[in-house]
Order: sequence, then C-alpha cells, then structure tokens
Amino acid sequence: MAVRKPALSFVLKSVCVVGLGATLVAIFLLTEQTPEQTSSLSGLAVRFIADGVASLEAAVARIGSDALSGAFVWLQAAGVRRWAHTAEFFAVGLFSSLTSLAVFGRSRRLAPLAIGSLAFGAACSLFDQTHKLFVPGREFDVQDLLFDAFGYVAAVAIVFAVGGACRMVRRRLSAPPPGRHLRDRD
Repeated sequence: MAVRKPALSFVLKSVCVVGLGATLVAIFLLTEQTPEQTSSLSGLAVRFIADGVASLEAAVARIGSDALSGAFVWLQAAGVRRWAHTAEFFAVGLFSSLTSLAVFGRSRRLAPLAIGSLAFGAACSLFDQTHKLFVPGREFDVQDLLFDAFGYVAAVAIVFAVGGACRMVRRRLSAPPPGRHLRDRD
C-alpha cells in the first residue's frame, strides 16, 4: 500500500516541528541548571569525549598528521561547555531550516527562508543568554553567542545548500529536453 503524499507531508512537518520544540525545551532546561549541575554534566561529557579523542589521537599518531593533532588541541582549548553550545544550536538551525523548508519550501525562494532560519537561530541564542541573567549563579556570556552562531550558521548552510541542489536537480529532470519545443511545431 502506497503512502499518500499529503499524509507523508504532514508526518514530515510534524517531525520537524516536534524536533525543533524538543531542542528548544532541552536548551531551556539546560540553561536552568545551577553552575554545579552544569559543571557536573560538563565533567561527564569531558570523560566521554576524552575516551573518543584518545582513540582518535592514537589513530592520528599512526597516520602521522600534525594538522589533525592541532585540530584536537584547538577543540580542547575552547572547552566542552562551549562546544556544547555549538551542538545545541546546530540542532536549532537544523530543525528551524527543515521546518521552514517543509512548511514553505515549495512556494517560496530559498534565500528568504535561510535568512529567516538564521534570524530565528540568533534570536534563540540571544534569548538563551538573556535567560541566564535570571538564573542564580549564571551570567550572560558574549563568547557563547559566537559558539551558538557556529552551530546554527553551519546547520542552515548545510540544509539550504542541500535543498538548493535538490531543487536544481528536480528542475533539470522535469524540464523538456533541449530543442524539443522546436520539434513539436512540425
């Protein structure tokens, strides 16, 4: 039995909206943590990531790449808490972009949708930092805005690049072959 297109469209839109909502709720709850809870969670993440990085560093050492070793040092210097912001806001950018494409993508140009997704990511990032002002022991951190931007800008760029490529392929496949209109006159 084939799935009807409207039903599939509804499911896709629902998944995008629910994913965006769940991501925003998770960020809100993480922001509500006390500094001690944040440090504890960061410590767990550091131990988990350190095991993975140690494995990667061993593999890189076997290969002999100084560039990858330098990248590991740079990633570790910023700290896991900052990179967590990038991951969180990558999810915001991903789901906001997918939601805008699922809801408006067929009828609109991609550039305004991408700009809207970027603006939404920036607004969420600013809200997250402002929210910290009302949580005891937390403070507004301008550097977090930069790490947030890394996440949502990367996600929006990826989603809309893929969306644009898919649109281009779909248009080329549905276009008549070159010169066909001339043959149809005979």
